[in-house]
Amino acid sequence: MNKGKHLIIADDFTGANDTGVQLKKNGFQTEVMLFPTGDTIDHAIVLDTESRTIPATAAFEKVATLTSKIMEQNQFDLVYKKVDSTIRGNIAEEIHAVADKYQPDLIVVAPALPTAGRTTVNGVQMLNGKPLMQTDIANDPLNPLWTDDIVKMLKKEFGSEVALAKTDTNDLSPRSSKVLVFDAITDEDLTVIAKFAQSLKKRILYVGSAGLAGALFQKSRIAKPSLAVVGSISETSLKQMAYAVDAGTAIITVQINDMLKPDRKALITKYQAMVRSKLKEGKNTVLTVTRRKEDYQKTIDAFKKMGTVDRSEISRIVRENLAAIVSGIVKNESISGLFLTGGDTAIEMIRSLNASGSEIQSEIMPGVVLSKLVGGVASGLRIVTKAGAFGSEDTLFQSLKILNEEG
Repeated sequence: MNKGKHLIIADDFTGANDTGVQLKKNGFQTEVMLFPTGDTIDHAIVLDTESRTIPATAAFEKVATLTSKIMEQNQFDLVYKKVDSTIRGNIAEEIHAVADKYQPDLIVVAPALPTAGRTTVNGVQMLNGKPLMQTDIANDPLNPLWTDDIVKMLKKEFGSEVALAKTDTNDLSPRSSKVLVFDAITDEDLTVIAKFAQSLKKRILYVGSAGLAGALFQKSRIAKPSLAVVGSISETSLKQMAYAVDAGTAIITVQINDMLKPDRKALITKYQAMVRSKLKEGKNTVLTVTRRKEDYQKTIDAFKKMGTVDRSEISRIVRENLAAIVSGIVKNESISGLFLTGGDTAIEMIRSLNASGSEIQSEIMPGVVLSKLVGGVASGLRIVTKAGAFGSEDTLFQSLKILNEEG
């Protein structure tokens, strides 16, 4: 579990949770806090100030006080002011309060939540294509709106420092304005905004709903790659490998004739270097002995005709060498997890890591099980196992993706 020290400041409890879950599902340990405890924090915190429905002056003071307290004892990697996607509440005042304490170089504002029909067009917040002032939300009894123009709203606190940036015209060049309000009508727009802001290498206060949080924390977390070991040569497994490779997964094929050479150490070193190279590029990687069943069979038949070893002996050598390659990788590289297909292959891998067993976590797809290793040199490492003939074409690819998201 990633323990990034991020601070999210929300104005109500439900908002705290719907933003906090964006961190959690991207692998961050996350806690919702109702008031600062004074303890040193080593993970992501969502601070709920419960300030949406109180008077603006009181909201400013409350948010300023709570922000100051939590920042006194903690330095955060990233600070995010969560606001309602229909811009209800004391938006400008609370941003101002956090900015006073955090002192950012730039404030990036993007409250859109496209999946719920909340978009920003020309700086105006919309609901299902209508400006908010033309909807019932404008007359919310607890949080009535006085404007749906975000630039106008923020100028109340920040004056001429506020400017509008439009993603649809690639209007994302750095500028002198301290507060940038971004248009966004799709999730892709939010991803562009997150990527742009992070590229500036500035001290930034991010302001948005759960939408920007989802894009931002996905981008801020560097996902570790996963490693798949495919020992099965069933048609299903071969199709799953082909699908994964077509989708961008790297593949390393260990030649069986290499495995039968006397210098086993050189073989292991050679293939470990190949796998490490792909993992260091951040690529999910498949380690296998064949991509085509007929190629595997031709090799086996050739060795049988030579009388070198029988089929069962070849299978044993293959399993042991794959396990030796993988155990060295797992011991020395940071990966999200292992995908193992083929029962004999899976147990050989687990034994090579000196694990005493595994703790079942969940069935992520029918017949595809997520577990954690227990004991050994990789205790706690997450593994996905499946029988060779199980699953649909995308099972391998999706399993690696799940390991990436949770690792």
